[in-house]
Amino acid sequence: LFLVLGLQDDFGFGVGRPVSVVIAEEHARHLRALVEATPPGQRAARLLQAMRDLRAGQWDARELSLLGVFEITSAPLAGREILLDALLQLLRAGAENEDDRWLREAVRLRRGANGLAELARQEGEWRPRAWTDWLALVAAEGEPTRLCAAAKEALAGIPDGLSLRVIAADHWAGAAAALGDAEAVRTARWEGFRAEPSPRRLLDLRDAAGDAAARTEWMKRAVDCTLGQATPLVANE
Repeated sequence: LFLVLGLQDDFGFGVGRPVSVVIAEEHARHLRALVEATPPGQRAARLLQAMRDLRAGQWDARELSLLGVFEITSAPLAGREILLDALLQLLRAGAENEDDRWLREAVRLRRGANGLAELARQEGEWRPRAWTDWLALVAAEGEPTRLCAAAKEALAGIPDGLSLRVIAADHWAGAAAALGDAEAVRTARWEGFRAEPSPRRLLDLRDAAGDAAARTEWMKRAVDCTLGQATPLVANE
């Protein structure tokens, strides 16, 4: 059935589906059933192969997620931790494009926010999205003080020049605003502009700068940044 649904003609049109069908949920149900029907020692390898086959054969399976396999039903999965440990081992050695995302998802399922933080600190230089995945979980806790500290740590860990830094900067700015820390908001907006020097980011920086004199100073810094003469206010370690 999935192979049929993945068919497209020369113009990119595929098979129509009922509005009631949520294909991501159907993928998750199929993969969960596959896991439950597979002997424990073969589950991890077979699950990953099935996920790769779905991504290769279906245009709308590009964002296929491990999370769905474990969360599609509230029923407990026997051998869950053993399966996740095996997935982590395979994904760390994998070379497929999606292996990094699935690795982060497996870490989240196995060890939660603490596991993602450890992954980011140990391997964040070549897995920088571990930082942003961790920040998303910290942000969901609704504790701005903790989010401020986490976002600053992420900015120090995400390599300079990566656009992902803007995600950490936005988290920092929002948390600092919730705490009433105007100086931290300005610094966060500056780091956001450095990561993504766009008009919107420039306006955010201007609005956070303060009085007219401060705005003038920050706008000069922004000009230097566009000319490649600026230095970060949050140092990378």
